[in-house]
Amino acid sequence: MKKTLLSLCILLACLITYAQEVPVLVKDIIPGSKSGFGNYLYKDFKVFVTTEEAFYFYINDTDGISFWRSDGSSQGTLPLVKFPRNAALDSVILSLETSIRAAAIGNTVYFVGWDETHGVELWETDGTGAGTKLAMDIVPGTHGSNPSYLSNFGGKLLFLAYEYDEEINRYSYIRINDITAQSSTRIMKLFPYDSYMGNFFTLSSKYAFFSYSNIETGTEIWRTDGTTAGTFLLKDIYTGRTGSDPYKLNVIKDLFYFNAHNVENGREHWVSDGTVEGTQLLKDLAPGSISSNPSAFTQAGGKRFFTASAPDGSSYNNLYVTDGTTEGTLHLGDQNVGSRIDFQHKLFFTNWKTNKIKTTFGAPEDIQLLAELPGNDPEFILSTDTVLFFKVFTSTSGNELWRTNGTLEGTFIVDDINPGNASSSPIHAFKHKGEIFFLAHDGIHGHELWKIVHPTKLVSGKVYLDTNKNGSEQADEPGLCNQKLLIMPGNIEVYTNIHGKFNWSGAPGKYTVQVLPTEDWQLSGDSDIYEIIVPGTNQVTFGLTQTTPKPAIDIQLTSSAPSRCGFEVVYWLDYVNKGNVLVNGEILLDINPEIILIESTPAPVINDNGKLRWNLQNLQPTQQKKILLRLRMPGVDAMGDTLKFRSQANISGTNISARDTLEQVITCAYDPNDKQVKPAGIEEEHYTLKNSWLDYTIRFQNTGTDTAFTVVLRDTLDIGLDLTTLQILGSSHSMQASRKANAMEFMFDNILLPDSTTNEPLSHGYVRYRIKAKAGVAENTVVENKAYIFFDFNPAIVTNTTFNTLVTTLPQREVTGIQEQERKLKVFPNPTEGTINLQAQAPIEEVLVYNQMGQLIHQQVFKNPKPEQNISIAYYPPGIYLVRVRAGKSHFQQKLVKH
Repeated sequence: MKKTLLSLCILLACLITYAQEVPVLVKDIIPGSKSGFGNYLYKDFKVFVTTEEAFYFYINDTDGISFWRSDGSSQGTLPLVKFPRNAALDSVILSLETSIRAAAIGNTVYFVGWDETHGVELWETDGTGAGTKLAMDIVPGTHGSNPSYLSNFGGKLLFLAYEYDEEINRYSYIRINDITAQSSTRIMKLFPYDSYMGNFFTLSSKYAFFSYSNIETGTEIWRTDGTTAGTFLLKDIYTGRTGSDPYKLNVIKDLFYFNAHNVENGREHWVSDGTVEGTQLLKDLAPGSISSNPSAFTQAGGKRFFTASAPDGSSYNNLYVTDGTTEGTLHLGDQNVGSRIDFQHKLFFTNWKTNKIKTTFGAPEDIQLLAELPGNDPEFILSTDTVLFFKVFTSTSGNELWRTNGTLEGTFIVDDINPGNASSSPIHAFKHKGEIFFLAHDGIHGHELWKIVHPTKLVSGKVYLDTNKNGSEQADEPGLCNQKLLIMPGNIEVYTNIHGKFNWSGAPGKYTVQVLPTEDWQLSGDSDIYEIIVPGTNQVTFGLTQTTPKPAIDIQLTSSAPSRCGFEVVYWLDYVNKGNVLVNGEILLDINPEIILIESTPAPVINDNGKLRWNLQNLQPTQQKKILLRLRMPGVDAMGDTLKFRSQANISGTNISARDTLEQVITCAYDPNDKQVKPAGIEEEHYTLKNSWLDYTIRFQNTGTDTAFTVVLRDTLDIGLDLTTLQILGSSHSMQASRKANAMEFMFDNILLPDSTTNEPLSHGYVRYRIKAKAGVAENTVVENKAYIFFDFNPAIVTNTTFNTLVTTLPQREVTGIQEQERKLKVFPNPTEGTINLQAQAPIEEVLVYNQMGQLIHQQVFKNPKPEQNISIAYYPPGIYLVRVRAGKSHFQQKLVKH
């Protein structure tokens, strides 16, 4: 538990900059510290009504109540009509009725308004000032009908309105408006003084459910289908005048759930399909007259969740799941459950005593801990396809907006909207046209309308080669790749992409952007630093010129996947001009004769039995080019063999060259999303020299069913690494790299990565960088690394964890070839029909057997290690297997055939 909380705190410090969400004030509707939403700051209220084009709300100002329309922008947030202060309208709009007195049918919004001639009546608007007018004068004269509970019921307006008899006695009627006919029909008369509608309408596709009290039955559940004949009491649950007092009403998949009380069962959950006979007790969780006091339902992942007290009263807010039947209502095992919400097809919920966020798919005992928060009272606000927003109170930030993407590292505060330990208390979040809006208090403007923006390009710019040294970019001057820029405050590093461009997003505020050229480059302009304001139009450019001419080159071969036996594998041969002058030359690659070259883009000028050559022409400084290779690996007979790929880049007219060797063991199964480090280190501890470059590669593949538009890689660098030595080596596609503290992010925006079923060879990608350990790290320091891969709006894919144990001197080890391995490990009989004998020169401690798919099918650890052991694979099917043996610190392997 402590480790989870500590990890979260570390990630908060490192990753906060990488939140793709930035809160921005839409408009200070009532200037100053006063809020026009002051009467609606309760979580159960509904404050906004939306159409396809806009959203609408009431504002209460000093001189009256107004009805507003917003398209989500500051300039598009305007009042449609303003009603002068009057007691009649105030009593309606400023009451504690939890539903906004407005409803949308298509792009027409019906709401409650007032004028001197008609009193409080039903109004309508098409979103324009001219189209905002009285819709219907239900009660002629100045009394008004005080419409309430406005609901869109199957394209008709369902609502409650007052009417008066000749003696001015007031009655309530449920009415329904046929919008096309501009007529209103009475459905049911609610008698004066003895009537009460405790909840606004709860709608299914067929019925509107409501609770209603009269002198015969007390408060019970009723329903209407929009006709008088179809409006009636569903069940007198508490027989007589007392009433069952139903509440916590909701509809899930056209079944109506509610909480009701009677003598026989206490307060329990009931369910109705809208018929009398289909209205029944769901389950008596606390048998007899004891109440379990169940909560309202939350639908998540196709299941229905709720909380209730234990039958003996020993615990509260226990988590249950139901399919709508008595038998299918199960206790899931957790208690003290607080806020609940549907996210990523499962239930996310909080534990209010321990401030934990947990998840479940709805199976008993299937409850997973996501994070323990460093604060109090977490409460979910809104979920999107990719992000879940919630608020939590901490001693340092107050009650603020947080977010999670369903992973620990993706759980952190979005922004301290009200700085310090004061609270912005975000509330009433909703989605409209792809954006998220909510109310918050920043300490200056009162509770006002805010929205979340995704500023992927708030600040952009370019670092270019100033060939004419005039300090001004020309059209033919190339961009410089992988140039480092520093953004302050925050000590944020951003790197230019293959075109010399960069983008960065951040919270609103003032920043400086500075280029940090290496010793081979110098600034050509007057200033190396810009002051910018976010948000705003911020475009910055930096020109660099060479100091002393220096030719240099680098080359590297990267595979899209392990060498999978018999399969086609994509390789990228990258070469980059590491100097500051234009170069020409040649590129060479040697591949094993057993490998078949299917395609090379561009094609080599020479292909001599696996020895390939390309010409290198006019490679600009920092320019990176790549050769795409499609190679077919050897078959299963080569499983366990090691392939070597040797590449070389030579600069013409010099003796300058670069070399790279890639070694891969042929396997028959693999994970397409992984992390690799080179050198991997030796022995089980992965011993690696302290002063070595650690060359990391993150590989990814779109194994989904459609094109991926954005891929984001997030990588938290180990504290033992020297961040100043970080170098970006290459990537499969153009990407934007950035770093804050130990948190790296690589964003492939608009990558258009095809899925593996559409184009398997091109469904892969990678990024590669290198870094050194800190000087003076302790002997045997372990450096770990893993990455998180995000495809569009999907949850993170977590790679394997690499590790290196850093030492000053490597331990001695014996390097053995295939013949030497066969001499030191004997496997017989081979082929075999079941039992095999193993002989080694050292005591055999462990044996592993892999099938042709690279899957581990047999593992045996010997309590009494000795040089001779035997195992049986009699129960496995015929085929080729790989036998690996651990004998002391040595490892040997041989292929085995089973008949």
